[in-house]
Amino acid sequence: SLRAYYTCVLNLCHTHEVVSQGDSFDLMYVNPPLQHQYAFVRRTQNECMLVVANFVDAEAEVPVCIPSHLFSLYRMKGQEQTEWTDLLTGRKLVTSWQPDGTLMLDVPAYGGLVLCRSLAPSDYVQDAEKK
Repeated sequence: SLRAYYTCVLNLCHTHEVVSQGDSFDLMYVNPPLQHQYAFVRRTQNECMLVVANFVDAEAEVPVCIPSHLFSLYRMKGQEQTEWTDLLTGRKLVTSWQPDGTLMLDVPAYGGLVLCRSLAPSDYVQDAEKK
């Protein structure tokens, strides 16, 4: 039901610190073809969230480019295989998470994806690796 959906969405701020306290990174500047969808990333030291909303009455396969600037700004490493959990459905999704990579995501009509993953120290570039 619609009520259950919005209850789930509203409760995310209580169950995931990244919603209420994370840094935001707007992805629209590298995704100009998206006219009826919106995408952004939120991140804390321990969690990363990718949100994609679809504002049309049909499911859409949405290509979301993840710019290298996001990785350098947060000192994050790219990964060949990254497991995400959609916090709205509980569904698991494995994608590549690479600088300047594109994720192809199926987003429901008038809905969205709230993909979340934990971050560990190994997900970040260490000073010794930069040299």
